[in-house]
Amino acid sequence: MAEKTVLLSTKEAKGRQEIAETLKHIADKIAGGKLTLKAGQDSVDLEMPEQLVLEVKVSDKAKKSKGTQHELELEIKWYDEGLPGGTLELE
Repeated sequence: MAEKTVLLSTKEAKGRQEIAETLKHIADKIAGGKLTLKAGQDSVDLEMPEQLVLEVKVSDKAKKSKGTQHELELEIKWYDEGLPGGTLELE
């Protein structure tokens, strides 16, 4: 099995509006086919192909001290070769 290499990782608390603006900016860059991500001294340039895989997952996890942690994960994947398809509807 191939080993995963993490090229960049970041985690920070932001307000809802700021997160929405960040996601809009990322979406615009993906639509344009090129995305550069920077965190501190680390930087990753991504060439985005026409076909991508979008994975969406929502989960809840009980935390003893803070109550229920809600999580919305958006994961975008692509492959050097062909890729599987699927359907997600937004309402």
